[in-house]
This record gives sequence, structure tokens and C-alpha cells, in this order.
Amino acid sequence: MRSLVLRITEAGLIIAIWVAVLAFGGTAPPFFLVTQVIILGLAILLLSTSLRSPRAAVGFPVAVPAALIVWVLLQILPLPTFLGSLFPTAGDTRHTISVAPYQTVSHLILLVTYLTAFYLVLLADADRNAKKRLIYSLVALGAFEAFYGLVQYLTGWQQIFVYVKKFYLEDATGTYINRNHFAGLLELTLPFTIALALLLAGNLSRVAKRGELTARQGLSAKELPPLVFLLFLAIAIFTALVASRSRMGIISALVSLMAIFALAGSSSLSKRTRAAVAVLFFLGVAGMVLWVGSDPAVKRFETLGHEYTPTG
Repeated sequence: MRSLVLRITEAGLIIAIWVAVLAFGGTAPPFFLVTQVIILGLAILLLSTSLRSPRAAVGFPVAVPAALIVWVLLQILPLPTFLGSLFPTAGDTRHTISVAPYQTVSHLILLVTYLTAFYLVLLADADRNAKKRLIYSLVALGAFEAFYGLVQYLTGWQQIFVYVKKFYLEDATGTYINRNHFAGLLELTLPFTIALALLLAGNLSRVAKRGELTARQGLSAKELPPLVFLLFLAIAIFTALVASRSRMGIISALVSLMAIFALAGSSSLSKRTRAAVAVLFFLGVAGMVLWVGSDPAVKRFETLGHEYTPTG
């Protein structure tokens, strides 16, 4: 029963993430409500399971999140009259610390949703296979968004499914309205893709070092096709980042890539393996960017000097 609940939780978390991203990046409240219902429903399911089987409960740190929720609740609880005068609200219809109780409640629900999603990820992280499936789903989501954005950029078909875009009509935005939000998703999923490619490259390299792999066998090794595929996805994701023309997104992606390659140095991966993956990736990116065109992104960086001046 416990394993079934965990599988349902894992599947529900993945579905919630996909729904949030595909529905305009979670910026439309009616669509994001679906994600909230899924996340909070999974929390209720897990709590009910834990109450029935206390031994199966997983111990997570709850003191700080609980204190944060209590702190927000204090902002909307009615105060005694003698204290209410210290915290006047609009119209003085209700004495609360918050000057906008309705908005505070709305954001409290968001806070609870985010905290619940965080704990669901921790729960999935406890199982190695579940963690792998979650990472693969994130890579698949990033790849889908990247290809969707490239189609928008290369063909001029600036739509999000049936919705015709009104902003950022010359940029890749995927299923997002804002190009910076789109770039944010890509630069978060790109390190996972590179890390998986490094893992496969490391496995291939270790087999070759033991002398168990000839050149011909290396070309037919089972690790080679997924390695090439992951590198292709990583190149497509970075190319879509360039097509988004999000300056901070591009810079963040480069910094994250440097961090991933640096962290790989503390593992059993050899310098030659890391260098080979890095060279193949950046050569592929250079080829794709030259094909797609880098002038619009370069011009965005050139405008920095005009935007951040005393008059700009």
C-alpha cells in the first residue's frame, strides 16, 4: 500500500509540473489551480497514509516551514480593538496586520503549495529510481519547451497551442508568455541533461580503460546512442536559450554549465572525458547558433550600455 501511494505521489508530482509549465508557465490562475489541487491532494493522501501507518512516516524538517506559515497567518488574524489602531487597514473594516488580507490569503495558499511540492520532491529523492524518473521527466520537459520555442523562432508561428501571442513576437518563448520565464526553465533543466551525458560518458570511458572495448565495439556500445541523444538535447536547449534572447538566461546557463563541469572534476570522471563532452557540446552549440542566427541575441547584449545609463 505504501509503495502504491509513493508511486501515485511521484506520478502526480510529474503531472503537476508539466501542467504548470504547459499552461502558460503557471501564470494563468485558472490553469495553475489545477496544479495546486494536484499538489495539495497528494499532500492529503500522504498525510492520511501516515496517520494510518505511523511507522511509514518520513521525517522531514518542519519547524522552519511551520514557523513561516504561522507568521503569515498572524498577518490576517483579527486583532483586539486596542491593538487594531496600531495596524489600520483600508476602510478599517477589519483590524489585521496585513493591509490586503485577501492577497495575503492567496499568497499563503501559494506558499503552502510550494512547500508541499518541495517535500514531495524530497520524498521522491529518497528512492533512487523515483529520483531518476523525476530527472528524466524534467529533461523531457525542457527538451519539449526548447523544440517548441525553436519552432516559434524559426517559422514565425508565434502561438501557444491555440492562443496567439501578443508579446515577444520575435523571440522563442515556448508555452510561456515571458521569454525570461522560458529561459529560466531551460537553464534549470540544461544542467540535468549535461550531468546525465557526463554519467554515460564516464561509464563508456571506464569500460574502455579496462581494455574491454575496441574502437568498433565503442561505436556499438549501448551507452553511445543515449549519450549522443542527450548531447543533442542539451545543444537544442542552449540554442533555444539563445533564441529567447534572454540575457540573464544565457549568462545563468553558462555559469551553471561551468559549475557542472567543475563539480564533475570531483567525481571519478577523467579530465579527458569531461573535455570531450564539453568540446562536443560547445561545437554543437556553435554550429546550431550559426545556423539559427546569433545577431538578435548579440544586439540584446549591445543595448546594455544604453539601458543602464543615468538617462536610460
